[in-house]
Amino acid sequence: MDSEHIDSRTTGGGGPADAVPPYVDLAPARFGPVVRIPFTGPGAPTNGVPNTPVDRGKFVGMEWVLLFPVPGATPGASACTADLSIDNIAFYR
Repeated sequence: MDSEHIDSRTTGGGGPADAVPPYVDLAPARFGPVVRIPFTGPGAPTNGVPNTPVDRGKFVGMEWVLLFPVPGATPGASACTADLSIDNIAFYR
């Protein structure tokens, strides 16, 4: 995320009050050992507020959010266990 996609009322934020960082949905089982996500263009994070690309000159961090179906609240969902490794992170141009 960049500072323009962080609420300006938050430390380090320079975006509007309703700022939301752009994101990419990934299904880990679909990808091989290397996943590349560009700052702009096809495959880049989208759906942010404001609706602008991540500015790599104002890049301040990144985060991972894991979503799992909730047993009892999602039809057919059952308890699950995840084994996720995130390593060898590098930035590229």
